[in-house]
Amino acid sequence: PMPTRRPPAQSSRRAIQSGPALPPGAIPDQPITSFLAERWRTYGDKTAIIDGVSGRSVPFSELEPRVLAAASKLRAAGFGAGDTLQIHMPNCPEYLIAFHAALVLGGTVSTSNPLYTPHELAHQIADAETRHVITIDMFAPVVAEALALAKSERGHDGAAPVSVLGAPGAFVDVVGGAVAPIDADLAAGPRAARGRGD
Repeated sequence: PMPTRRPPAQSSRRAIQSGPALPPGAIPDQPITSFLAERWRTYGDKTAIIDGVSGRSVPFSELEPRVLAAASKLRAAGFGAGDTLQIHMPNCPEYLIAFHAALVLGGTVSTSNPLYTPHELAHQIADAETRHVITIDMFAPVVAEALALAKSERGHDGAAPVSVLGAPGAFVDVVGGAVAPIDADLAAGPRAARGRGD
């Protein structure tokens, strides 16, 4: 006998509920990094981020300069508007800095689970059309293998540069180090920087 299909269970609760509409102007018409940077400046030297593993901390006053310095380095490596940055590392202060550095330049960010296998990561690299990857030492071999697989199996050009956190030339400064020089248009603020590629 053929099994019968039961109808899906009916729920008395709604899955999605909506609230009142937001008033006009409640969501500002500006890039998210510019919006956040305005708020970062108001908190000065108060702690913005604490790395749960190492205990390192970053004050609000350092976030914007570090984001802009990272954006300068990322742009010098050929990253620009419309490109995708793959962040393949655990949560740490540099994660936030890299994320916003890509947005400042008009890029897109694709974040991946650092425990992905090379095959899983290769799919994401190809699907996101990744143009630059940031990772840590521990995951650099997985990233290298994933890029090779993305090229051979998924049609990705495999040309995404890889920055390993803390390595010479990495575009995100390790927190606590000196902030790198900032391009003049980036120094004008995150909103000004986007005009270069848009």
